Amino acid sequence: MKASLFSRQVKLGVFSLNLIDESMGIVGGTIYPTEEYFKNYQQIFRKHLEKPNFDKISKLQLKVVTQDGEELKPMGGIVVTDIKKYADHITVEVCGVDSMVMKKIR
Repeated sequence: MKASLFSRQVKLGVFSLNLIDESMGIVGGTIYPTEEYFKNYQQIFRKHLEKPNFDKISKLQLKVVTQDGEELKPMGGIVVTDIKKYADHITVEVCGVDSMVMKKIR
């Protein structure tokens, strides 16, 4: 199942939802970022990995919407990992999704 990552209404990229940790309700995958991501968001996520700034990340109002139009409601939040050394492997993890979402991804 494909999903899109958004900051408010700005699409940051598309990725395939894969089971990462079923017991914790974690799904995610490697994202294919938009130009907008590279232009205005990449440095925010990279700086956050160097020096966490949860307030700034929270203000992004991240959300994940499936190809069916369903907005996921993760209890544990959304994690974007963008490490300069691994620039071609930017990942998104959606943490704490419900069992119905997990069944759709299986």
